[in-house]
Amino acid sequence: MNIRTTSRTQLIDIMTSLNKEIANAGIETGVAMAYSLYTTTAIIINENERGLAEDILKLLNLMVPQARRGK
Repeated sequence: MNIRTTSRTQLIDIMTSLNKEIANAGIETGVAMAYSLYTTTAIIINENERGLAEDILKLLNLMVPQARRGK
């Protein structure tokens, strides 16, 4: 499964894509594992709630200001 971003800092809900991949594989029961091949990617499992997403992005920007990020 490939996910493309459109900005430097972004949260993307992958549940629809993940469920589609699982269904296409014919899997009906079991455990799914998601991981990233890139060190600058994080996978967060949480409710897709707008306020929470905004808080996560604000916290990330406080922890790593734009000026300190790689170009």
